[in-house]
Amino acid sequence: QEFYDLYADDEMVLPESWSQAKVRNNEFTAEEFKVIMRHYYAYVSQVDHYIGELLDGLDDLGLREDTLVIMVSDHGDMMGEFGRLFKGVSEEGSLGIPFFIRWPGHVRGGVVADAPVSLIDVLPTIFDALDLSPLPTARGSSLLPLINGMEDPLDRVVYAMDLRAEPFLFLTVRDWRWKLTIRREGAGKLGARFYDMKNDPWELRDLAKDPAVRAPRERLRAMLSEFWMEQQAARPTTRPVMGGRGRRPTKE
Repeated sequence: QEFYDLYADDEMVLPESWSQAKVRNNEFTAEEFKVIMRHYYAYVSQVDHYIGELLDGLDDLGLREDTLVIMVSDHGDMMGEFGRLFKGVSEEGSLGIPFFIRWPGHVRGGVVADAPVSLIDVLPTIFDALDLSPLPTARGSSLLPLINGMEDPLDRVVYAMDLRAEPFLFLTVRDWRWKLTIRREGAGKLGARFYDMKNDPWELRDLAKDPAVRAPRERLRAMLSEFWMEQQAARPTTRPVMGGRGRRPTKE
């Protein structure tokens, strides 16, 4: 309750890409959705509070400069963008995650890296911090050079994919400015979405057919095609059979 009381419904600002949210056959008006946003803000503030207590504990134990702290999430959550909640879509609300690194004396504090990064960068970052050679099969790259200003953020590219359907629900590639997504759009057809994330962070203007940006679009399409071929080569020929764990009980 104390974190919920930090906010008020009328303080909530709907995203620019807001549209009438419909979740599990329940429709929410803008005012009702602001209550949902307020609860979400409260949850985030609660997590932030306890992360602060954890960091304070490390400081009290004298472990501040000896402990690399990486705080991430496995996915984001849509907050009414395009009428969506939860995860599992290719928009930034779902793909974007919190990603914080603290290691006093080793990485610069207060730095915001304006570059795409990924969860697969976590393991190479830890290996780099331990001065270990990277695993030969590990994808991603250490984020320490980026944080310490020794890597050009314009060089970074990240990928995302959802394989819950054949061949996929979506594939996404993004660099510092452009974002291309190939996704299923009904009846088994695939469609493309292309956005200028620097000038259109809410993904309101699809440039998939704009001839003015053909060059960067085709560059990312080639990269995404190569990425997908690599993923296909690395995937097992048969999918694992799911066991009984997680199944709902059935009535006799």
